Amino acid sequence: MDASISWNFPPVTLFLNCMCTFVLNLSVFLVISRTSALTARVTGVVRDWSVVLLSAAIFADTKLTFINIVGYAIGILLINLVI
Repeated sequence: MDASISWNFPPVTLFLNCMCTFVLNLSVFLVISRTSALTARVTGVVRDWSVVLLSAAIFADTKLTFINIVGYAIGILLINLVI
């Protein structure tokens, strides 16, 4: 990080980011404590897909090409075969 550039983090954005991270960690803890590690692994895969698709929907400059989607599908297939 360059010291000459002023970084501006709005407190509301920073707080919302912290709350989202806290809720995510709490939900992972609750899933593992009430179910099994396998369930946590499967929900992790679903969460990864959700992050990719929501990022593509929210950020207009993100382009999901056919090759990207095939790559994600292969990755998820391989993870599911390991489980």
